Amino acid sequence: MKKITNLESDTDETLVSFDIESLYTNIPVTEAIETTLDLLYKDGKKPNCPYDRSQFKKLLELSIINVPFRFFDDNYIQVDGVAMGSPIAPIIADIFISKLEEKLNRFTTNKPKIWYRYVDDILCIFSKKQNITDFLSRKNKWHKNIQFRVVYEENKQLPFLDISIIRHQNKYETTIYRKPTTTDLYLLYDSNQARKYKLGLIKSLYYRSLQLCSNETYLKIERDHLIKTLKKNGYPTHIIRRGIK
Repeated sequence: MKKITNLESDTDETLVSFDIESLYTNIPVTEAIETTLDLLYKDGKKPNCPYDRSQFKKLLELSIINVPFRFFDDNYIQVDGVAMGSPIAPIIADIFISKLEEKLNRFTTNKPKIWYRYVDDILCIFSKKQNITDFLSRKNKWHKNIQFRVVYEENKQLPFLDISIIRHQNKYETTIYRKPTTTDLYLLYDSNQARKYKLGLIKSLYYRSLQLCSNETYLKIERDHLIKTLKKNGYPTHIIRRGIK
């Protein structure tokens, strides 16, 4: 968010986001392991660990390849892709995609002005003269397992992760983004939970607003929305006021 709000907006630019389809389950684990080992044992140097390359490779294979799991009453083996929920999955996936990103340096045309990636979500800024469709097509040829989808800005706005990026005059502003399916249902005040968790909920939600709203106008809108939402969840006004304070 800080990177985005420090950028200058140009009327000749357009915001675009790319999403990798089913990232974890499409990671080619054998290639990802070799990429990881190449980084760890770069130029033949041994990293600060008690294992050589072949031993570390075996450890990675044991933790990633042929992982058993149960679905309902049946047992399965995951032969490719990294398992959702596995502690090592985000690291391996990030290493593999970081390696793929190096191909971006080969682009001489249609290269975005900025490329910010968080796991499988990528934010880009292009000139309106650039061919984004061609850029997407070329990216989808990087690896047969990795496919990207594109979302274009509409009415000078683009949702990215949990923020809404808004083009205003010559800069970018941000506020909290909520999906159309959002229910605004949180921990109910009359639920059988400790009071500290309820106060913690208010503080967490308001802290999120402070972090993601780029100016006081958006912050006031979010504060009003938060108060209204918490009241719907049964929170007394004085408790809401105390949590925000």
